[in-house]
This record gives sequence, structure tokens and C-alpha cells, in this order.
Amino acid sequence: MTARTLLAGLIGVLVAYGTAGSAVAADRPVRVQVAEASVEDTRLGEDISALWKRQEGGRFEDLGLAVHARRVLVFGVVPDNETRDQAIRLAWSPANVDEVIDEIRIGETGLMDLARDGLITAKLEAKLKLDRDVTSGNYVVKTSNRVIYLLGVARSKAELAIVKRLASDIADVRNVVSYVLVKGDSPS
Repeated sequence: MTARTLLAGLIGVLVAYGTAGSAVAADRPVRVQVAEASVEDTRLGEDISALWKRQEGGRFEDLGLAVHARRVLVFGVVPDNETRDQAIRLAWSPANVDEVIDEIRIGETGLMDLARDGLITAKLEAKLKLDRDVTSGNYVVKTSNRVIYLLGVARSKAELAIVKRLASDIADVRNVVSYVLVKGDSPS
């Protein structure tokens, strides 16, 4: 278990205990998150994660992915374009992937960055669970470099506006990027 995995788990536990006794689960150090997980989406995420792990040198250890409705969001930091291209190519490998969204940044990341991003994600997940006007299970929330990425399906445009507002109100957030579909809309 790496220091990053331990730190991510610790942050999730601390935030879960700090949510005034609400039933908010800790953000466990899992690379794959699926909103309202379907068996197919779960399998896609596991397949891509396994492909990444087979690569030598831990090239993809600072990447994460989220899957919803056969749409794959790949985010995080890699050292160069070649690594980014390979990660995206591997994400397209499973036959049932309909879309791969590339939010990979070239650069470096440190433990403090990961800790801050984990805290931002946990705060938003807690806010979504506590808001009665939001179906929190419809959203995947991930943060990289203080940018919140949203994936999933909103019940309405009004619900999506609430989610975006809750995200943008969190301290240290630089941007909120939404790949959320509104129920009844089709992906473009």
C-alpha cells in the first residue's frame, strides 16, 4: 500500500467523521468510481484499471477514472504526452466503451495536492448527500489539481445547477467541469 493510498483513505475517514454525524461514507482509496453502478460500468472500470496496472513502472498511478453509462472520465497527472496517449488508448480498449473523456494534465503532483483534492471531493460528496434536492447517487465526483469533475445524470437542469453551485462554493476549488447529462437528453 502506497503512502498516497493511505493518505487518501485517511482524508476520507476524517471528512466522514467531520460531517456532523450524517450517514456519509468515507471516500475509499479506489481508482474506479461508478454512479449508480451497473455491472457493465463496474466491469469496464475494473478492466481499464487492470490494463493500467499491467504497465511497467507505475506510469498511471496518478490517474483515476470514473465510469457512468459506458462513458469513461480519465483524469489526473502524468509526466508526458506519450504516457497520456497510452492511458487514453488503453481506456478505449474494452469493447463496450462509448466515450472516453480526457482530463489528463501533464506535470507533477505531490502528496499535499492529493490530500487537498481528496478533501475537496469528500466535502462535495457530503454536501450532495445532505441536500434534499439532489439525488447524490446519480453523480460521480472526482477532483484533480483543485478542479472538480462531475459525471452522471441529473434529474433536471435545476438539480444540475444546484450541484454546480455546491461544488463551486467549496474553498480552494479553481473550476467545476461537468460531463453530466440531464435526464432525457442524449450524449453529444
